[in-house]
Amino acid sequence: MTIEGLTYKDEVVRLTDLFTATSEIDGLKFSRCLLVGPAVVAFLDDVTLVNNNFAAPPGGLTIEVEADRALVGVLALRNAELTDCRLENVGIVGTAAFLRAFNDGTDEL
Repeated sequence: MTIEGLTYKDEVVRLTDLFTATSEIDGLKFSRCLLVGPAVVAFLDDVTLVNNNFAAPPGGLTIEVEADRALVGVLALRNAELTDCRLENVGIVGTAAFLRAFNDGTDEL
């Protein structure tokens, strides 16, 4: 089951509340939201991140994994847009290439 096409604007969103029936959500858009964990998120396919603030201690935000590794308990956002959001207590998991692009500030991932 995949949830598709929801938009959140100016809201506080507990990420774990979105993933009660599935571990992957397709087509979500967040604008000026506070996204709250605890959660570890994988951004899949066409993800746009613009002017977001990831509140995390130095070295504590990202987790590197091999490209072919299966992941359990990770929340996957596919074809998502996050604009002007703050993420608290949210980690990011990805391949070395993905995390390089993420850390370099690339908007399109």
